[in-house]
Amino acid sequence: MTLYCWCYFELVRHFGDVPFGIENTIVEGGYPVTSRFVILDNIIAILKDVEPLMYDLGEGNIFAERMSRTFANMLIGEAALNAAGYQTLRTDVSGLYGDVQFKTMYTGDGYIYAQRNDCNTYYATAQTYLRKVLNERKGSLQFLTTDNREFSDNPFQLGLQYIHDMKVSPSSIWEAGNRTPNQSERPYSQGRPSNGGGSNAAPCKVFGGIRIMPTFFYTGYEDGDKRADASMVVTGSDGKGTEALINFKSGSRLSGGIACNKWDENRVTPEPYTVKQRNTGMNYQMRRIENVMMMLAEADVALGETSEALTLINQLRSRAGVANISSATMEAVEQEVKREFVGEGDIRWAQIRMGVFTDRAKQVRADIKTMIAGLEKDGYYTFPNGRTISNYVWTKLVAAPACGMLTMDRVEGDPAQVPGWRGVYDYSKTSVASIVVGTEHNLAIKGLYEYIDPNGAEAAALEADGYTKQNWGIDIVAGKDQLWDYNILSGITLTDVPLYFHPIPATTISQSEGQVTNGYGLPQQ
Repeated sequence: MTLYCWCYFELVRHFGDVPFGIENTIVEGGYPVTSRFVILDNIIAILKDVEPLMYDLGEGNIFAERMSRTFANMLIGEAALNAAGYQTLRTDVSGLYGDVQFKTMYTGDGYIYAQRNDCNTYYATAQTYLRKVLNERKGSLQFLTTDNREFSDNPFQLGLQYIHDMKVSPSSIWEAGNRTPNQSERPYSQGRPSNGGGSNAAPCKVFGGIRIMPTFFYTGYEDGDKRADASMVVTGSDGKGTEALINFKSGSRLSGGIACNKWDENRVTPEPYTVKQRNTGMNYQMRRIENVMMMLAEADVALGETSEALTLINQLRSRAGVANISSATMEAVEQEVKREFVGEGDIRWAQIRMGVFTDRAKQVRADIKTMIAGLEKDGYYTFPNGRTISNYVWTKLVAAPACGMLTMDRVEGDPAQVPGWRGVYDYSKTSVASIVVGTEHNLAIKGLYEYIDPNGAEAAALEADGYTKQNWGIDIVAGKDQLWDYNILSGITLTDVPLYFHPIPATTISQSEGQVTNGYGLPQQ
């Protein structure tokens, strides 16, 4: 029943109002669309009935690859939080939401962006059950605050490394289990890119569908935040055992812009799976303790109870090595969600619930345009925090640093370890050793955060030292009209209402005998 509720929760998030309660049933006379609020209320009621019959994490040999009482409590909280928050609603189906009343922020043609008036009742439910996850229902769940690995002090990355080690992370509430040679999209479609072939490569192809806005790369984290390098990466693999610079051209693998660094083929132990792409065997970390911490902080702030929220925010910041903040606001929660979950698909859901998605989308577009104008005019652009993106960077292949070919925490002053958490696995010791060329496989980078005049003395000295000038921001300028403008949230200029739903499938519509239709301007066939 918990998995059933999870499926309906995801249907509601991605499709809005859908048919409900017709599983494995032939319905005479068709079936109607059901209010998402009715579905969420049913989810919450079902979970409240079944969660007392379940084991907490770690009890009864139940861990994060199974449904647990800990997860069921989290799901009650998350369902209630989503019922409470802002969302896009249909106005083209009379009586769909019954007697639920709303406060509307934006109005569109047949839809509104609104929040239910009785949202505090749902925030309180979310608060109650999310607190249980961090306390009496916690079981074996852990918030990792220390890292005793050699060459590393990054408990944030440690929580991710368990997945690469083919172990269940102690910070996971639920992991969708996987095992080689079953198909796995992590890291294939979601991780650090590789230009390798489909099989017997070092490593195999990773097309890397998740990319990071360059404006966020340069401004999203404070100096010293240990989450930054472990989350975002400017290099991938050439597929032949050597690190290579990612570029901002349209495409995949080493093209497409800064990538997500949370899932990296190179970090799989005891060694990467080089036989075939998409077969890594990494689990999907669906929910972890940090999700609960930030959802609880969101509910707290919404209810005006900021003391606990501030503690939760500062626990994440302390673990990341940055200073505490002094007050908890919804913006502070949002900022920490960005830093914690970039690349994981959580940020837009939080922004939608908080009622800020439209403003943030417009700001992203404005910031990108400002950056491009600076690059085009001066050859560089300096962000308000002092970091600079330039049209060019300089790179050189070098021997592995002291920590080995796979680098860890950044080491200031070493261009092969700034940013950190990159490098490559030593494929000369694997079954694909024959395709590895040379002995220098780590990439040193100069000019990533500061401007180097391409015609100046510093550039000349770097090139005399074996560095090569590489396109960086100039490729953003070249692609400004398509990849870096039209393809980035351009629909927000058409309406202030966030339109984020998938269309209900045509088969569902046809079998409903006219009672189910798509809204939000989506097609009916």
